[in-house]
Amino acid sequence: MEISGPVLQTYGYPFIALCLALGSLGAPLPASLVATIAGGLVASGELSPVPTLVTVLLACVGGDLGGYALGRFGGRQLADRHGRWWGLRPSHLKQLELLVDSWGGPMLILSRSILAVVASCVNFLAGVSRQQLGMFLAYDIAGRLIWTAGFVGLGYYLENTAEGAADVVSSLSGLVGLAGLAALVTVLSSRRRRRNPIPVRC
Repeated sequence: MEISGPVLQTYGYPFIALCLALGSLGAPLPASLVATIAGGLVASGELSPVPTLVTVLLACVGGDLGGYALGRFGGRQLADRHGRWWGLRPSHLKQLELLVDSWGGPMLILSRSILAVVASCVNFLAGVSRQQLGMFLAYDIAGRLIWTAGFVGLGYYLENTAEGAADVVSSLSGLVGLAGLAALVTVLSSRRRRRNPIPVRC
């Protein structure tokens, strides 16, 4: 974590854009931490507010569109063969695909904002299910606006060292990840019970 701050100060917007685009695409990069540190650098005067916000937003949307394109043009065959790169196991792929189809826009906004840990999976599945690009993009931008304002704003508020921001973001990401997992399990279990009701014996 000690490296992130100086690297951001040195390479600025291109580094932010690269990390966030790859992270949104599914690479194991600390996107939320990068956005938070960027907010801290805005507060300290190292970066300008508007270019930072625009860079974060466009990089995330670009990465999301990349994941969508992979799913759309790669199709179900790509999902079956290489879905593990997006955390998609064959046994869960159909259930998650049904979840994305059922929830549509709300799922896109949630997975871009408070449940961003599953964003790359949802992007890919939205492409596989051939969700309309216009609708995907509209909800994607709405959710990423929330995410951008939240994490950049957090960094601006903290105006602290990379270590302090990392501690807060680590805690938030853990809580959000657990909440997202719990919500996903609940929804899938509910759908399964509806399809296979338990017979009542008299």
